[in-house]
Amino acid sequence: MSRTRIVCVLLAGAALFATLVVAGSRHQNGSQQANSAAPYTAIPDSGEGEDLGRIDAYWSDRMTYPTGDYDPAWVREAAREDDHIESAVPESAAAWEADHGDAADNPAAATGPGGTGSGGSTSIAAASGLSTTSWTALGPRPLRMTGCNGCFDYTTTEGRINVIAVDPTTTTNGSIVAYAGSVGGGVWKTTNCCSAATSWSVTTDDNPLISSIAIDTLAIDPNNHNTVYAGTGDLNYGSFSMGSQGILKSTDAGATWTVLGAGVFGPALGQAAGQFPQYDAVGKVRVDPNDSNTVVAGTKKGLYFSHDAGANWTGPCVTNSFGTQRQDITGLELSNVGGTTRILAALGVRGFASPVQFDLGQNGANGIYSASMPASGCPTFTSIARNDNGFVFGTAVTGSPYATGAP
Repeated sequence: MSRTRIVCVLLAGAALFATLVVAGSRHQNGSQQANSAAPYTAIPDSGEGEDLGRIDAYWSDRMTYPTGDYDPAWVREAAREDDHIESAVPESAAAWEADHGDAADNPAAATGPGGTGSGGSTSIAAASGLSTTSWTALGPRPLRMTGCNGCFDYTTTEGRINVIAVDPTTTTNGSIVAYAGSVGGGVWKTTNCCSAATSWSVTTDDNPLISSIAIDTLAIDPNNHNTVYAGTGDLNYGSFSMGSQGILKSTDAGATWTVLGAGVFGPALGQAAGQFPQYDAVGKVRVDPNDSNTVVAGTKKGLYFSHDAGANWTGPCVTNSFGTQRQDITGLELSNVGGTTRILAALGVRGFASPVQFDLGQNGANGIYSASMPASGCPTFTSIARNDNGFVFGTAVTGSPYATGAP
């Protein structure tokens, strides 16, 4: 029987998956061992700082045991070594018996795959309804939190969808191609959108190099619909915003993916001493309509530019002179204006701090900014928003009327 390889991939980030309900085939069990920290989901407006600190420590210990250290490069190196190991699907009982004889004639067969141990044989695949040559889909489906211990019961929940991108070359309803990015289930694809019969399949589960399945943005190359980019992380402002582990790229319409900028788009976001950890994310990715080699990414630190289809990156580039303020890119568009590519970037940090994100009140750079695409380096931006035309811009004053109020 061929050797079966089992690749165990450690997921990066100390607290990235503490409250995640995984979409697709990656579902989190609501139960925990008696000696583990009790599961926890933040209750709105509950003063959750102490609990979040406890959870952060718990997941940090769990993800980095026994050394206390973690480096995503270890996973990439393990994947390279794994490429040298023969891979095959385990044989079914029928195939094993074809090679070794039926258990009734050969007692040793009773201990082989599917053997009953009493002279007969039962195919594990037949008994379970699972295929021995392909994966069987187990989701996505809504999950219930009812019965969880020590957590707020949100009843039925499921993985959050952050983004949908539709292939512009498919226009017939019922055969439209679209991609969806989920907060914890990777990139999903449909080829029969859009009706109640639309079905989805996950495209990112079989790549050991993908150490984050939190997807916040998708971009289809406007010049080549088979090239798709997916930014990892979760550029939102909940208690746990999942950290980035790079930008995923597919050149075959989602069939296979490579990881770009793993050393550039890391999970960490700097914070003051004594504050809770925060995480960076690639919240926006766009491709230049005039040049497929030019790709722009928006993060919590600002913009990054690549002029070689994602192989190398320049950044972070900021859109303003308010260096003490947050630079989260919450909107990004590239458009062709008379042969020149115009960049529109929006900054939109919410206006008050929280126990676990102390600097969310530093939103004085909020606004909409414009620039022309540079041949290299960072562009020079100008504001196209004013405080008196409905778009908050450049107060640079924490605690201003624009830095308070509801999120």
